[in-house]
Amino acid sequence: MEFSELEYVNQALQGKAVSLTNEMRAFRSAIKALTSMLQAFPTSLQQDKELLESAESMSTNQRNAVVLRKTQKEILVNNIVVLGKMWENILLSGELFGSVAV
Repeated sequence: MEFSELEYVNQALQGKAVSLTNEMRAFRSAIKALTSMLQAFPTSLQQDKELLESAESMSTNQRNAVVLRKTQKEILVNNIVVLGKMWENILLSGELFGSVAV
């Protein structure tokens, strides 16, 4: 939030939109944080899928660790997609959450 938007802090605490600029910053920050988390993994999602296809040489614990890591990445990717779609819907509908016009 910007200093000029502090009068809307109660709206923000109730989960309501404050302004288009604030929402854009929030979406960008969330997507950036999720992307950073995804990039912090030592392997890509595709590499994990390939590892699991040739899992016969792995122990059960190793396989389970790769399955967990792959699932975590899928959750991050899905959240990035959902946030992108939510932002797209805001722009297409012309309304922020809580029926606040853009």
